Amino acid sequence: MRPHLHASLLLTTSVLAQVPIDPPPDAQVDELVQIVAHLAADEMRGRATGSPEQIAASNFVAQQFATLGLEPIGDAQDGRRTWLQWFPVEQLAVAPQSKFVVDGRPVPNQFVVMTSTELATNISGPMQFCGLGRTTGPNPDVAVGANLTGKIAIAVVPTKGDAAPNLTAEQRFGISFQTYRQLAKVATALREKGAAAVVFVQVRDATGLTDCLSALLPSTQQPRISLPMPSTRERTNSTAGGAPAIVLSLQASKVVLEALHLTEQELGEHLDYGQGVVTARTDVPATLDLEVAVHTDAKACNVVAVLRGNDPKLAHQAVLYTAHVDHIGCRMDSVPYNGANDNASGVAGLIGVARTFAAGPRPRRSIVFLVTAGEELGLWGSRFFVDHPAWPIEDIVANINFEMIGRTGRCTVTEFIATPSYRHPRFSSLGHDAAQIATGQGITLLPGDEHYRQSDHFPFAERGIPALSIGDGNFADYHLVTDDVEAVEWQARAGGDAGGGGTREARGDGRAGAANQAGSGGVVGAHASRPGLLQQVTGMRRRTIRDGGQQVAVNLSLESERRGESFRSPSLPASRRRH
Repeated sequence: MRPHLHASLLLTTSVLAQVPIDPPPDAQVDELVQIVAHLAADEMRGRATGSPEQIAASNFVAQQFATLGLEPIGDAQDGRRTWLQWFPVEQLAVAPQSKFVVDGRPVPNQFVVMTSTELATNISGPMQFCGLGRTTGPNPDVAVGANLTGKIAIAVVPTKGDAAPNLTAEQRFGISFQTYRQLAKVATALREKGAAAVVFVQVRDATGLTDCLSALLPSTQQPRISLPMPSTRERTNSTAGGAPAIVLSLQASKVVLEALHLTEQELGEHLDYGQGVVTARTDVPATLDLEVAVHTDAKACNVVAVLRGNDPKLAHQAVLYTAHVDHIGCRMDSVPYNGANDNASGVAGLIGVARTFAAGPRPRRSIVFLVTAGEELGLWGSRFFVDHPAWPIEDIVANINFEMIGRTGRCTVTEFIATPSYRHPRFSSLGHDAAQIATGQGITLLPGDEHYRQSDHFPFAERGIPALSIGDGNFADYHLVTDDVEAVEWQARAGGDAGGGGTREARGDGRAGAANQAGSGGVVGAHASRPGLLQQVTGMRRRTIRDGGQQVAVNLSLESERRGESFRSPSLPASRRRH
């Protein structure tokens, strides 16, 4: 991670400081690497928004800020400002006592509940194997006149043995979401046959259904998080939905299939072709004890701190750094999404910038550091800050955002994705100057405007604040449990020589990594004895941007790059420069 880390600190501190800033020594960079390791540890359970682990991660960041001598500007308590800015969330949580017991044997407590409302039920009865749950068509698994009253219907999740290679995260989610919709229809059909409960078992998961369902539904591992429901809306409960439906993890499914005397081989034709007859035991008792409740008193928190500027005339203005500390929590099988790159690396980068500025000399304008939660769920923390600013929003002159800076992704060691680029109507001299400084340091900024609305800079851009988000772009382990510390590219690189590589071994919890890329990594350090890229923005005045109502014709002279067009043009019209 160190080369990218170095490049990013160089990039970010240079654009904002008014005076040269020395790069941190390797010892300090190693400390930032340890920050990534701490935030992405298994014990942090993926830092889901509003979870105890996300709050612990935010408090850890606050401790880092306190050590640097920054000033807290979060919520007031007992007449003093604290480090944290709290905002309300709502949790739809599976009660810890919920369980599924088969033939007297507890099934591993690893399942999601197919509900968006509260429910409470205790159901006992024999399990009835229903194949793929088809009740109509040429090959129904449940006969037209069959009656499942009082029975717990067991249906297999339809899935093929193999998925197309190199599917993107969005493609995997799209395929899995269609499967989820199919499961909802199957559950409805089995309820209409009288089933007291519907339990879906998985035999294999080639497209990431487990990931998709863990993100969409409350599970035994974590609640489903949402923003508070308006008080004018009336809550519903499970009575309208009928019999409950759950989806078991692969590990939990094995217990149920063994009790029914079924194997994957026997289910092969069913799974691959939807054909064949499968015979299962019909005398296996089971009990589903299930409770799902809404918690309206839940909260999540941002961390907010400031390093005040040294110019009495300009210190009321601030440049804002942002990075989100939250990730997506745990999978239904209890494996955490550690989010080492997304976005422990970005938080470490922000702390690296804070360390550099705190070491002095202080810039003329103030520097505000905002570490958000809720980014993964819709930029909740940054939107809350914009609506409830801890620093006057009209005095924020620019925003620099760190999003996933610990892997190379689309980039090489000397490349970063940035948005808005010159192609975007909100391109400003902030991005233009950053690209110019980056070029002087041997760094190339590539357009990443497909991510423009997807990270915490966007709510500030919506308010007309010049904003720039810097990162690596999507990478192979994006939103997978393999975005782990071992997958972050740690090896140092000096003078352009590649450091060592290495291969990440498979883990017992099912996480397997790809080979590390030699000499690549994150964005927290500085290559350099050269002045840093974000050093010059703190001395800037407010930057101009092109808004929807102000269309500025720009004659861009594009550079030719190995990967196509570069991030910037060599010149920018006066109407779009800072003023």
